[in-house]
Amino acid sequence: MAETEIAALTLGIQIGMLLMLLVQVIGSTIDDRRDRRAVREAVKRSAGELYLSSFRRYQLRERSRA
Repeated sequence: MAETEIAALTLGIQIGMLLMLLVQVIGSTIDDRRDRRAVREAVKRSAGELYLSSFRRYQLRERSRA
């Protein structure tokens, strides 16, 4: 192989590695967004469940007083 062919091969390998790194970074960013959205939804759901359970206890307490 000529020196220019070796240089082109090396450059191609480096560009390929950078592209793979970019794909991994983009994939990680998408996963992080999805995870953060899932956490926000879980927090909202648990807050709603906490509110409903306290409201049910309040209703039962009021029924027992009547």
